[in-house]
Amino acid sequence: MFVPGTWTASTEPWRSINSGSTFSGLWLNTGTTTLDGTYIQMFAPQQTSNPGGMRLVSNSPGATGNGFNFVHHDFTSGSNNSLMDLTNWGHLIVRGGVLDLHSSTYAPGPEQWRAINCGTSDKGLWLNTGTTTSDGTYIQIHAPYETTNPGAMKFVANSPVATGTGFSFVHHDFLSSADNSLMDLDNWGHLRVKGALLELYSTALGTEQWRAINCASTDKGLWVNTGTTTTDGTYIQMHAPGEANPGAMEFVSNSAGATGTGFKFLHHDFGSTIPDNKLMEVDNWGHLRVNGALLELYSTALGTEQWRAINCASTNKGLWVNTGTTTTDGTYIQMHAPVEPTNPGGIDFVSQGNSGMGFTFSHYHGTLTNDMRIYNSGKVAIGKNIIAAGSVPEGYLLYVEKGILTEHVRVASHGTTSWADFVFNKGYNLMSLDKVEEYIKKNKHLPEIPSAAEVAKDGIDLAEIDAKLLQKIEELTLHVIEQQKRIESLEKQAKK
Repeated sequence: MFVPGTWTASTEPWRSINSGSTFSGLWLNTGTTTLDGTYIQMFAPQQTSNPGGMRLVSNSPGATGNGFNFVHHDFTSGSNNSLMDLTNWGHLIVRGGVLDLHSSTYAPGPEQWRAINCGTSDKGLWLNTGTTTSDGTYIQIHAPYETTNPGAMKFVANSPVATGTGFSFVHHDFLSSADNSLMDLDNWGHLRVKGALLELYSTALGTEQWRAINCASTDKGLWVNTGTTTTDGTYIQMHAPGEANPGAMEFVSNSAGATGTGFKFLHHDFGSTIPDNKLMEVDNWGHLRVNGALLELYSTALGTEQWRAINCASTNKGLWVNTGTTTTDGTYIQMHAPVEPTNPGGIDFVSQGNSGMGFTFSHYHGTLTNDMRIYNSGKVAIGKNIIAAGSVPEGYLLYVEKGILTEHVRVASHGTTSWADFVFNKGYNLMSLDKVEEYIKKNKHLPEIPSAAEVAKDGIDLAEIDAKLLQKIEELTLHVIEQQKRIESLEKQAKK
């Protein structure tokens, strides 16, 4: 033991101990044991416990003790310059602006780890594998009072964009030396969570939480939920191709049925104080409200063809559903608003082309059945058989299969010449009864009246057949009048 003469051995000793039997090293202590002094202990390499190690132990009070101070003393000026402190709480305080941690494997230049606190520029903390922002991977923590990017934190990888991993989060098991990859964020911005659960909690809301779950055993897809089950939260569920409801996606709101909004689609302008712009709503009753003037539904498979529903507040003031973009390149339905100046409250159904089927009205009950069709030529067919035949017979605009039932039928004539009043005109060539009899015997029907075969083939024109029947009645009336005159003449002769 060596005791300096300035101090008494009992109060403040400095001791240098080399105990060959126990420590087999060097022990510098202000006291006599490990409990009553501050000491440095250097273990010999051949020790069984902590071989070759070094221990620096302070003995100051936990709450107030400084721990370790590294000080530079200027013998010229007599001043002390505090360089670094290691407090009793394990805090390392470096008084300068730079902490360099070098890899002994490499030269200090090209491969080094630095933690830099630049008081003049960044005013924060910078952990860098290089010396600048371009030659290393780094973490930069900006101070709150910085002029640019205050209070922000940057994590910057410097690996090749095409092949670089970006950021890997790995758990290392020191017992087995195995690395377990937990999460990757690659250079393309893809986040891959290797476990089955990603939970994002809102600490301000207590029990409320946001979860994104990929359950390999059950859902085999992705589930984003504000709660923990399908009944206590609003969620989005994306089903994997191999599960029940394969490949489907569900959006489920959990608001009150009568009053809940359901789903809102909003645009928020972060660069202004303008309130959120409500774009579209789907309420709990399934009503879709588009707040803009245009709803476009595109068919990507058909290229330029598209389906549009347009509500033009300035022009049409109604609803326009069009397969094209104008009234000439698409088939459309136009519903005019009551306040429109032209066709107020009307509905237009417009098909394109002259040879197409036009409009078909059908019903489905096991199979699709066409009930009525309005052709682009203006012809109308009612009945599945005539529609299946392909067209209305030539010369007609309306065909009703199996007939019609009505209380009144009014047939208009194109003019007075088509009616049979001409029978009573002077000079009308009235066929004699002998010739009528001869015609009937030969043709089995009245003159100028179609036969049964002709009616079966071509049908009858109601206006024309009524006029012909009236003509025959008028001719018969003339014959009766003529016979009445002959009867009266014969009666006069018989009385003489």
